[in-house]
Amino acid sequence: MKHIIRLGLAAALCLAAPFASQAADLRRPPPVYRPVPPVASWTGCYVGFNLGGGWAQATVSDPVTGAGLGTVSPGGFVGGGQLGCDYQAGLFVFGIQGMADAADIRGSKLQPSGLASNNLNIPWIETLTGRIGYVVAPSTLLYAKGGAAWVRDNVWTMAGGTTIGNGIIIPNGWTLGVGAEFMFLGNWSVFAEYDYLGFGNNQVSLIPPAGAGIPINFNHNVQTILVGLNYRFGGPFSPNY
Repeated sequence: MKHIIRLGLAAALCLAAPFASQAADLRRPPPVYRPVPPVASWTGCYVGFNLGGGWAQATVSDPVTGAGLGTVSPGGFVGGGQLGCDYQAGLFVFGIQGMADAADIRGSKLQPSGLASNNLNIPWIETLTGRIGYVVAPSTLLYAKGGAAWVRDNVWTMAGGTTIGNGIIIPNGWTLGVGAEFMFLGNWSVFAEYDYLGFGNNQVSLIPPAGAGIPINFNHNVQTILVGLNYRFGGPFSPNY
């Protein structure tokens, strides 16, 4: 008889166990589901502006005799805008960018003879480049860029305070640059970069007030340091990762 009672109590406990577990679950607070923050991504297109400074180094020579006519090293302000698109694959970012900047890079220097001066003013610069970058942190990109460049050069020679010949040339060249970009506040990013633009040797004709033009060889490069702000379309972009 006692054995039968023990078996009955054991069976009752087994049947009651699931109900006790369910009652305990009812007393527990419901789980809290927190939203997963978006992952930072550099894929997308952007538009922005930049400003900074630039300087140039130009060498002038006679195309007939090859004699040097001196140098000129102007410097000044650069600022404008850029647009482009990027695609992120793993930790690498590939993109294309167009940049157009107004400039006021100007300078003057006496020729070796001391009788006349070389003068140069650069009013604008344009580039079309490819970019490749490496994501060192989800919101920090280090990159290099390279491609084609264009510049307008206003060149003139003065003697005794009078312009004796001036010319305009718009050569095309190449550019290489490096920079860093940091994403913040959702779709905004800031960047800083250095660019070297080479335009090689070009011939320009200096037109005097009267008479035929005087050809000169004009070999120069331009360097710029820029900081800027971009707005990136699409997303998600978030530094909160």
